[in-house]
Amino acid sequence: SLYVSCLTASPGEHAYMWAVSPLDSEGSTLDIESVSAAEKGCHKTCSSGGHIEFYAAVHGDSSTVFSISASIVNDTALPLLTPGHDAVGSVSQNSFNYYFLRLPYDASATVLAAENDLVVSLNLLQGYADAYFSSSFATRPVFNSSTRGASSYLFSTFVDSATSYSMLMNKQQDIGHDMIQDICAPTKDNCYLIVGVLGQRVPVTRYSLSLTYKDSTKLVSNGVPIHGRVGQNRNEFYKYMLSQADLDLIISLTPSFGDPDVYISLTQPFPNKKNFTWSQTAFGPDTLTIQSIDILQHGCNPKLSGFCTFYLGVYGFLNSSFSMVVHTNEGFTSPLTLLEQHPQSGSVSTGEYTYYRYIISSTNRLTTSIKLTITPLDDGDQDLYIMFGQLNAAGNPVNASHYEPGRSHYDYKSTNWASSTDQIEVSNGMAHFCRQCVLYVAVYGYKGGHYILQASSQGVLSLVQNQAIGGRVDLKTYVYYSFFNAVQFAQISISLTMVSGDADLYVSTTQLPTEESYVWRSSNFGNDVKVILYDDPQYCWNCEYFVGVYGYKNSTFTLLVSTTSSSVVKLKPNSPQLIAVSALQIKYFTALLASSAADTTVTITEMNSGSADLFVQLFNASSF
Repeated sequence: SLYVSCLTASPGEHAYMWAVSPLDSEGSTLDIESVSAAEKGCHKTCSSGGHIEFYAAVHGDSSTVFSISASIVNDTALPLLTPGHDAVGSVSQNSFNYYFLRLPYDASATVLAAENDLVVSLNLLQGYADAYFSSSFATRPVFNSSTRGASSYLFSTFVDSATSYSMLMNKQQDIGHDMIQDICAPTKDNCYLIVGVLGQRVPVTRYSLSLTYKDSTKLVSNGVPIHGRVGQNRNEFYKYMLSQADLDLIISLTPSFGDPDVYISLTQPFPNKKNFTWSQTAFGPDTLTIQSIDILQHGCNPKLSGFCTFYLGVYGFLNSSFSMVVHTNEGFTSPLTLLEQHPQSGSVSTGEYTYYRYIISSTNRLTTSIKLTITPLDDGDQDLYIMFGQLNAAGNPVNASHYEPGRSHYDYKSTNWASSTDQIEVSNGMAHFCRQCVLYVAVYGYKGGHYILQASSQGVLSLVQNQAIGGRVDLKTYVYYSFFNAVQFAQISISLTMVSGDADLYVSTTQLPTEESYVWRSSNFGNDVKVILYDDPQYCWNCEYFVGVYGYKNSTFTLLVSTTSSSVVKLKPNSPQLIAVSALQIKYFTALLASSAADTTVTITEMNSGSADLFVQLFNASSF
């Protein structure tokens, strides 16, 4: 907890003027307006030089590793982005928070080295935002009320709203050495960027902003999801600081698409398939629990050293997008963060709880329900208990300790039998329904096991590929799902299996589908399967697919989507096909020749860099 005062040099829980507790926000951020400081009497401590002294105290509610920074924010002073340290903040709708980013430019160097490449990551914890970049404060990005967006900037992390919601939660801007050279060369010295974070769509957006050197190690905070992407056969590296002894460490890795694996070490800064101490390489969602005794036996004792650093390597068995949560189970005093429409894998032991917190912040009056689903990944049986709490004017929870849910204390619950999906839906008109509130979630292990949990106030749930999810739909209504397809040449299979009743399947890539408006459908009696091939004219990749399940009757069902990359791609005559191929990888194609009498030319054209070879073999189509 953070306590601040300008009247006492030793602030604490009984003597402070401003405070933020860890249950109020991730990475406690405190904004003190000058008017507020004056109203509280801070001007009385001004010295002859016109200074005001602020005193800050950090109270260890538990053993903690932290960083602390203070910034005076005005037209000439901005918070500095420092490599390896997250800047956590909140921003109001249609407003900017600004940061100062000093670029690693050497005017004496003819060409900058690649190790100067930077990555700015915007990780959204609640709401919507984008980062915009300019080369001076005078030309900083500003909100344009006419276009309802930003103006006056060089580049940004903005992506089209049709992009996968999970992709919108993590946005990255690469600032390569060539870009740095172009920006800095005209000025030669004092080269920097102004980074503006623009809040959108909701009253308050909460985020973390980080600066790292490309291919460096990123810091993970306890219990806060971090989003990432990793290429096939590539690695992304992270680190986590453990400061409490006698607690198990839990790492949960949930793919949006692809198949990432995780490798962990206490001694290897870049763990991989060949150098690691612990690993989890299951297909699909991975959850690994490292017991406290195992941690101690490997030389980590925070009681003696203060903290231990765990190094994590995420390996892409396939091209993958994922979220990762690293945490110790400290009960309701430190609930995990649950993000909008983003599946999160986890585990719970028999008779115990795992707690989450989900902040709902929506100005959309069409928001009519809040959905929460949990799907077992094994033979476990998890139950859901939820309670609704309040947010203050800054969008942070208040009085969190009053809202701990459990078997004897809850607003709503779901306790279905084992191996079935538990779902809670709170609709407009029901008690506790809200658009500006916080939802506390307790996952109870009636029988211990692994699961996937997700929440949505937007009316759409995300599908994890190759992982069935259960659901229900009422007569003549729809329930909606989405998934992201990252494969250029694929066969997409969407399977709707009925448990009871009868429902139909509708699919689109542009909007939520209905009986009247869809791209693909399957409306058989009973089970439905729709297969979409890459040569379908409406097929798209690096895009979102929306799936609608329509209740022909009141129905319960399971829904499964799987994507299989085609091993041989069909070529169309006289139609160029763009493709990327990794080093030492072979990609196969086939083309049917209409006539054996006509000459045929096969051409490969390199588009940017690299070198590729072409091999052709003929087959008789009547026997092949």
